[in-house]
Amino acid sequence: GWEGILPAYAEQYGISKLAGIIPAGDTGILSCVNAVEWLSRKCSNDATLIFQEATRPMVTEDMISNTIRCCQENGSAITFEPMDEYLQFVTSDSGNGVQIVDRNKILSVQSPEAYKFGKIQKAFIEGKKIQHAFEETCCSLYMYNTGKPLIFCEGNRYNLKIVRQEDLHRFETLLKMGIWT
Repeated sequence: GWEGILPAYAEQYGISKLAGIIPAGDTGILSCVNAVEWLSRKCSNDATLIFQEATRPMVTEDMISNTIRCCQENGSAITFEPMDEYLQFVTSDSGNGVQIVDRNKILSVQSPEAYKFGKIQKAFIEGKKIQHAFEETCCSLYMYNTGKPLIFCEGNRYNLKIVRQEDLHRFETLLKMGIWT
């Protein structure tokens, strides 16, 4: 519902880099599909496209640079944080068992994610051809669900996702401590 208001804000605050406003999709991945379709007239296949969650405002220049570098080398890059919790367990679907998972093999996916434009565009076109449901929340989950290889690059433990009140308190504390500027 902000599509009509944002251009006025851009004009009011002198934001000259606004190239367009892309309508959201019904799911996270459909919003990404809308962006790729909108950009198809503007991007070369070799262009690097970065997806960033609005709920992660503490992304740093280093993280963005690292993600771009990894994407340029591999065609895609998904930012992650290594697991550092003491133990991880997986329960069975029936609830009749527990298995310990090696924390060194667990990656907590973050954003940004980066893809060569031609690669992500082709993946979405292929998904439409096979009538994929496009219910995923992000590109990395879509790529996984459609059998595409995933390339990971390490992010930053302070790349918080702010979705609950306690996340906002952590964010405010980190800002006060000067952890992120």
